[in-house]
Amino acid sequence: AAFMEDMLDFYGRVRLPRSLAELGLKEIGDTDLRRVATYAAREGSRLHNMNRSVTAEDVAQALGFVAALDRTYPGPPRYPDPQHRTQDPSNPTPSAASPVGAELRRAQNGGNRE
Repeated sequence: AAFMEDMLDFYGRVRLPRSLAELGLKEIGDTDLRRVATYAAREGSRLHNMNRSVTAEDVAQALGFVAALDRTYPGPPRYPDPQHRTQDPSNPTPSAASPVGAELRRAQNGGNRE
């Protein structure tokens, strides 16, 4: 637990997202996580370039862990959206235009572009 808290604190200091909510995905359920996992593990995905086999179940478990961080370590985002550096620093919520958020939404839509 201490290691995880140290890592999350570090991520906050270097302005990396600590949860799916900080990526702009505040309401994502198990069904959505499984759809994203299936899309991420599809044939031809770069995920298969890793030195071990990665399945949709592996991805779903990892995403579930990250989703649980939203409940375990709640709090406001500590960084502004990197794609919109001119946004108001008093409102650091990531934009819906975030490239990560767009990729996850594309996965939820079966790979179709918005």
